[in-house]
Amino acid sequence: MKIVVDSGSTKAHWALINDHGLISIFETIGINPMTTSKSSILSSLNIVYQHFIKETIETIHFYGAGCKGAAKEGLQNIFYDVYPNTSIILESDLLGAARSSCAGKPGIVAILGTGSHSCLSDGHQIIHERPGLGYLLGDEGSGNHLGKLLLKSYFYEELTSELRLKLELSHPTVKDNYLATLYSSNRVSKELASFVPFIIDHLQYPEIIDIVRTAFKEFYSNRLSYYSDKKEWPLYFNGSVAYLLREHLKPFLLEYGFTNIHFMQNPIHSLVQYHLNYD
Repeated sequence: MKIVVDSGSTKAHWALINDHGLISIFETIGINPMTTSKSSILSSLNIVYQHFIKETIETIHFYGAGCKGAAKEGLQNIFYDVYPNTSIILESDLLGAARSSCAGKPGIVAILGTGSHSCLSDGHQIIHERPGLGYLLGDEGSGNHLGKLLLKSYFYEELTSELRLKLELSHPTVKDNYLATLYSSNRVSKELASFVPFIIDHLQYPEIIDIVRTAFKEFYSNRLSYYSDKKEWPLYFNGSVAYLLREHLKPFLLEYGFTNIHFMQNPIHSLVQYHLNYD
């Protein structure tokens, strides 16, 4: 038996498979070794272990946000604490997005979820990417970036009184020393991204559209503009933010000459199929 995992910073999907196909899928909170505490990671892994306790797991293919460098090494050690006799293969969520989207063929791959990233892929490996800088310095166009832009507009009093009131009714805590709560949170990225549903529900307001387009412009400038010579390649978007805003994102990208655009909200089924095809 194998487990294939697609994990962002907010949620993770764990798929149990054998040589014949998918058996079941289980969901936990997301695991990002750069932002998730060791105790939270262990808690999630123990939940997964109990869920699949009757199965003999030979290999775990984990594709996750923040899986690089020392954070990746630390996560692997935590995995071995729970699965000491299992082969643990940790890869970036970006590679997972590439393998699930491209199905073994070249493409431009982008993630717009709680965080963001992009790359060129041959369908199996990443052949070019710019560094992912996380929610403090990067994540342009992501859920946490959108939340940040909305909060800035709120605190700088750039929203109309009507929209300010709607935000306060939807998120009452913004009125009560919210910045102190935000900066002391151990899941800042997720907290910022929690404002995305409000943005989605209020796209009829010009201020919200301005926020969305600002986020898209920064994403294009820092990510997709570097692939402008490959506009004929298929462009695959993964992540809930891209999927929910696809009716605004697609025409925005058409302005820059990208025409072969695809959206995938949840890549786990396609990622499972990739491993069934190529393992």
